[in-house]
Amino acid sequence: MTNDTSFYSQSLNREMKFQKYGYAGKPILVFPSSGGSSYEFADFGMIDACQSFIDRSLLQFYTADSYDNDSWLNLGLSGHEKVEAHARYEAYILHELIPYIAYDSQWYGKIAATGCSMGAFHAINFALRHPDIFDLSIAMSGVYDARFFTGEFGDDLAVHYQSPLDYLPHTHDAWYLDQYRHRCSRSRSLGRSSYRGHK
Repeated sequence: MTNDTSFYSQSLNREMKFQKYGYAGKPILVFPSSGGSSYEFADFGMIDACQSFIDRSLLQFYTADSYDNDSWLNLGLSGHEKVEAHARYEAYILHELIPYIAYDSQWYGKIAATGCSMGAFHAINFALRHPDIFDLSIAMSGVYDARFFTGEFGDDLAVHYQSPLDYLPHTHDAWYLDQYRHRCSRSRSLGRSSYRGHK
């Protein structure tokens, strides 16, 4: 079962497409690769690879559209401006798309996130920043240092708190640590290459 859907995002001031695959089970939010579309997860054969889980009503996939060309990949923006643009996408995901997923799927527990490349960055970053929403992330061949997109950012805390390799080692908040230990312990980062080897 495939359902092409879109709605106007108040956070992004544009129509945002997404697709749904499946009809029951735990929802998985799929982030596309760099500047990719909501169709690429299916186009690259990943829905076919997961079809048995869909057929057994174990999983359902919601594939989000990208906003990266307007944020992290926008060469005309400073690092701080990239984070400000990403914050609008984060608001769309958290306050518009995820509530829709909960309503549509009738699943009111935590969900999973996955993605490849840029999508892997989002899958890990969203799961770590919002462990009350995500209890599983599968990140494939991603980069988790915001400097890859912004260059050195000095003492800009807005960038710092969107860079997992920077904020995670300095996380001391007991609530977050408890979530990581007991509820968000199932995060997997997969892939090898020269610039991704520091995950």
